[in-house]
Amino acid sequence: MSGIPQGTIIGPVLFLIYINDIIYRIPSPTKTMLFADDLKIFCEFSANNDNACLQESLIKIEEWCIDWALDISLNKTCTFHIGKNNPRKRYILFGTILQTVSSVTDLGITFTDKLSFEAHLTKIIKKAYHRSILVLNNINSSNPKIFSLAFKSYVRPILEYASIIWSPKTKKLILKIEQIQKWFTRIALAKCKISKMNYENRLKFLNLESLVLRRTLFDLSTIFRLTKNFTHLDPTRFVDFSTRPIRNKHNLQLRVPKKISKTEHWIINRSLNLWNVLPIQIINSPNPKSFWINLRHYLIQNQDLVKDFIGQFYQYSIGGNSDSSKNSPLTKKQQLLNSISSLNFENLTTIPSDPNIPEFAKSLLEQQQLIIKQLSGLLKIASELICEKTEPTAPSMEQQNHLLVITGLAESNEERPIDRATSDKNNVLEIFNELEIDRCLPTSIFRMGRQRPPNEKPRPIKVVMPCSAAAAEAIKNKKKLAGGKFKNIIVRRSLTKDELVERASLIERCKIKRNDTGFDFIIYANQIILRSEVHIFKKTLSKNQ
Repeated sequence: MSGIPQGTIIGPVLFLIYINDIIYRIPSPTKTMLFADDLKIFCEFSANNDNACLQESLIKIEEWCIDWALDISLNKTCTFHIGKNNPRKRYILFGTILQTVSSVTDLGITFTDKLSFEAHLTKIIKKAYHRSILVLNNINSSNPKIFSLAFKSYVRPILEYASIIWSPKTKKLILKIEQIQKWFTRIALAKCKISKMNYENRLKFLNLESLVLRRTLFDLSTIFRLTKNFTHLDPTRFVDFSTRPIRNKHNLQLRVPKKISKTEHWIINRSLNLWNVLPIQIINSPNPKSFWINLRHYLIQNQDLVKDFIGQFYQYSIGGNSDSSKNSPLTKKQQLLNSISSLNFENLTTIPSDPNIPEFAKSLLEQQQLIIKQLSGLLKIASELICEKTEPTAPSMEQQNHLLVITGLAESNEERPIDRATSDKNNVLEIFNELEIDRCLPTSIFRMGRQRPPNEKPRPIKVVMPCSAAAAEAIKNKKKLAGGKFKNIIVRRSLTKDELVERASLIERCKIKRNDTGFDFIIYANQIILRSEVHIFKKTLSKNQ
């Protein structure tokens, strides 16, 4: 049609009332679909029907338009043939032969005459990348939650609109769509100066689900709405309920429908098996929102079960307590424990009591029994060691060379944490300016430990440098802070765990010596000396160097 009137609130409603009777002019067996000013007419071809009904329907539409003085946009009207045995006839409207197309876009979804959605997927992937670039280029923040929220608001809707219709079935397309979120999360964390992590850990960190998991949620939620009559659709048109009673399963079991190449990946076919094994508690959810929450929790906790039903492409999790990666340490550890627990040595540790067994054979069996007992004990110890929690590994020497500690810098009195952190960052950058560090900027700046009362000693600041050369240069130039604004600031390298223990012991010895003698002893260059003798100690150090 020529379009919906714009500019008034009641205009669209009046137009719908005005146009709604057009479908009653179209004769049977032609079927119609009307959405606002978008009208589709179609007819199933058969040997008994020469499809003259479609041309008759077009004539009726012409008559209706003349009666109500409405125009049809002929450049937006086309013929679309589906099926290899389709006669592909030409049709005429208002004296114009309608163009024949091989693909159409209907309500935002593009598909071909072979019922393929690959062109649609290519289009939304390109659009999602374009939107992602806009988001990443226009958001300047170190807060990863902002990027996560922006992705959910501006990018993910592009990739999820009507996914129950076009959900991809090939590994290539599934990974292409997932790659957008993988790429976005990687760039977002890099902009936030957060260390690299794999995709699964990024999803956990940003509280995101994989896109393939979300499409599964949409599929099952649609079946729930359909079977529970939360839509205007008749469920019997789409699903076939099983009447056979099955113990310990919900009462909405569905039968597997007949499959052809064009419908094998239809929503019912691709989700039916998983739907049939869902727990009764989830199926009995009172409403779609409750079903979504319960189902999401269930799928995250039972990802191995989900993999069995929706294929090898289900490979990412939201995070939480499960680790779905096949090569992750947790998965390998559990596989090893399962293998050990499945071993059964009971039947092998008993020697047969047959008197006909020769003595040398009995001797071999006794040796075998001893070896089996030893092996069983070793496996038991191994399983206990595997289950023990390992201590977090300390930074390597290479990583340690990138770390600096700044002490003596007063803490900001700002009320908001973000303002205090910003103040620390600006002060550290000024210190680096005094130190003439132009090689690179710090990747991370943060206070160590919990916040202290205002009258206490300020917490030290840890600085992470992108290269060890910059950290070494800062320590080398630390004397440039003397006599200036930051004369009471100390810049040193970060200490290892062993060095921290040794330093704590040195501080304790210094306190004891100070209390016992009453003199002002201090720690200077890892030595306990009198404050009055510092200048002498400096000269001694310079001579030795």
